[in-house]
Amino acid sequence: MSFYKLVTNYLKEHKTIILHIIVSLALVAISALIFALRYQPAFQTPNFYAEDGSVFVNHVIHKDFIASTLSGFNGYLVAGEYLLAELAVGLHTLSGLPFYELPKIIAIVSCAFLGATVSLPYILFRKQLGVTLAVATVIVSAFVPMPAYDYAIIGTLGNLKFAFLYWAFLLILYRPRIINNTKKLVVVDLLLLLCVLTNVLTVLLLPLILFSYKKEGGALLRLKKMKSVLSPHLIGLFILAVISFLYLLVIYFKQIPKLPGYLDTPYQLAATPKILYRVTLYSWLHPVTSTFRDVLTIGLLLLFSVYSLLNRADRKVFLIGSWTILVATLGFVINRPGISDFFVKYSSSPDQFFYAQSLIFIFMSSWLLRKYFKNSLKHNLLLIFITFLYLWWAAPYSSSFGRNQAIYANIGTAQQNLSAACSKPGENIIFIIYPSVQWNWTVPRSIACN
Repeated sequence: MSFYKLVTNYLKEHKTIILHIIVSLALVAISALIFALRYQPAFQTPNFYAEDGSVFVNHVIHKDFIASTLSGFNGYLVAGEYLLAELAVGLHTLSGLPFYELPKIIAIVSCAFLGATVSLPYILFRKQLGVTLAVATVIVSAFVPMPAYDYAIIGTLGNLKFAFLYWAFLLILYRPRIINNTKKLVVVDLLLLLCVLTNVLTVLLLPLILFSYKKEGGALLRLKKMKSVLSPHLIGLFILAVISFLYLLVIYFKQIPKLPGYLDTPYQLAATPKILYRVTLYSWLHPVTSTFRDVLTIGLLLLFSVYSLLNRADRKVFLIGSWTILVATLGFVINRPGISDFFVKYSSSPDQFFYAQSLIFIFMSSWLLRKYFKNSLKHNLLLIFITFLYLWWAAPYSSSFGRNQAIYANIGTAQQNLSAACSKPGENIIFIIYPSVQWNWTVPRSIACN
């Protein structure tokens, strides 16, 4: 058989999966482009942002792959962020570009990761949501609101650890659907482990996987049906649980260091409804945030909750999503109670700590809507029209679209600051990085001045 015929037969046999891969890659690319357009200064006036350079890239260029990936950050691991930093540095090395071009490559990697993150509803749940609703969810998610602090998320690495909670949420929902596919299970469990080693709060989500294993759990307790108990999906879950437990022990004994002066003022109880709104309804209603009141927030969330719980098919997604939002929010607020100072009224707030919850709520909402948008041309056209209308209204409020670059006005780009620093003698150079003149980074001349 000729090579041409082999290829043709293969394409015919696997045309569905090939089409899925093509559409998935297209959605990732489109979403990444949307993020890039939402904050173009990441490419127009690039510089290293805070820990992106002074911690992540610094460790990557001074340590080997494993040592940098497993480097601690404020008492815990952020392996996913280090992997992204290693990817950026690797691409920069291959490109042969000057050191001052590295922030642009970091921005590309950041936007690509965000594009992949928001594309997960299609990649994992297109069959359950329906193709049109899955694509609509991806596009709406690409405009996840971050109007006040887009500069701290889009094009940077340091705040991407929060996105790994969204990955974990979707992977936990997806895992029961592939318990008979060992190859996919291995990939999903490795990704869940990466989520644990990037955002430790993921550990509190792992017990939710047990909802899908009632029969196997009973067999284990009775020491019967060992073949079922020793199945790959349970072995993977056991390994994941053991590693996560050991990791928690390490964190417990080492303890997470306090950061005096950083969001450590007393919690303001009056901020609670505003925070509740920020991690839920804000994802859809951010253009009218200033008009909201506590009673409206509580009323709408009660309606959403009751409707979700009354529908058995929606209950699991609602409960897992609500628990993930709760864990993500409380996990941050308990450690940083001063964040409540930003929520004394309904207004803009630090987006980097809450955008993952917005993504989760968007997915939960789409899951509720799936029964109303069946796979018919009429319903699909209606959904496309509604999505377009919503984005026409809400998208302009989702980002600063470059206005936030004003905070960098007197700091200079990486090229400008490195040029000035490299003109001075010494084996090491010190140059200013974003977000303020108080931030600087010491780099060997042999690396920075090439």
